[in-house]
Amino acid sequence: MKETILFLDDDKYEMMGLLDKLEYDGYKVTYCYDPENARDLLEQGMKPDLIISDLIMRTNPEQTSYEAYHTGVDFCKFVREELHLCCPIIVLTIVTDEEVKKSVRQYDVVVLNKPIIPLWLLARVKEELKRKKSDQ
Repeated sequence: MKETILFLDDDKYEMMGLLDKLEYDGYKVTYCYDPENARDLLEQGMKPDLIISDLIMRTNPEQTSYEAYHTGVDFCKFVREELHLCCPIIVLTIVTDEEVKKSVRQYDVVVLNKPIIPLWLLARVKEELKRKKSDQ
């Protein structure tokens, strides 16, 4: 049985090709459109083998660009510092600002730039899961 992936992105249409490729390759993917839903799943005991998260996510229409930029950072911080999960995290982003990327990298994540080719993401997922197994 393949591993479980928690996939978090507020734009389901943009990521459907990625999701389809992961599922086609046999991964069990749980998809969340909102960081709060993902937090709830994790707090309820979900233990994904890997997490894929967007970096910029608007959780409400009034949210500022700065807040949207930090939604993914806050989610990674929650996973690492509050839940103490050690699973690999891949963050997908269109952000080119190195300071923003640095703020999320402190949580031991891999940052990949969008747009991303589904086969390239799949290869990176396999690489991160293999690395996780070798670290155990």
